[in-house]
Amino acid sequence: MNIYSSNTSKYLIINLIAMLLLTACLNDQKKLSELSAEEIQKRQLQVYEDAAADPRQFKADLKENCPHFGNALLTTAETIQLGTRVFNAGGVSLTKRIYEGTVYKILFTIKDDCMNLSDALQAGLAKAAETDDHHDQAWALRNTLDLIMGGPPLKPPGAQMR
Repeated sequence: MNIYSSNTSKYLIINLIAMLLLTACLNDQKKLSELSAEEIQKRQLQVYEDAAADPRQFKADLKENCPHFGNALLTTAETIQLGTRVFNAGGVSLTKRIYEGTVYKILFTIKDDCMNLSDALQAGLAKAAETDDHHDQAWALRNTLDLIMGGPPLKPPGAQMR
């Protein structure tokens, strides 16, 4: 009996079994990640809707639970001030980009430290992406930033809010 050939066969069989198990696990993990993406989107939308329903409470919760709240608040206030001036001067597309850039900047800064804020911002980005109109996108992003400020979402002049 050839020991080398016997051990090699066992090794190959064990590796084959391990590869099959790994493939099965990866396929299950892929299904789980697809489901979790849907669950994450639902959670994000729920956080956004709760924040929009009671923005003062959302701000108070952020103040208490988010270590980056002060920086997010300052960045948001400065952005809204700039965005308002640019928007009123006719720079609707630029305003949308300013607001969007700030949302991404805050998301990058807070990472996973402030999940409620992250969820609300992600949902705001998703809401803005629902339309191709820069005016509507700018307002969707502005409403998202207003949540950080503790203010209610604003209705754009002449627009029908969905």
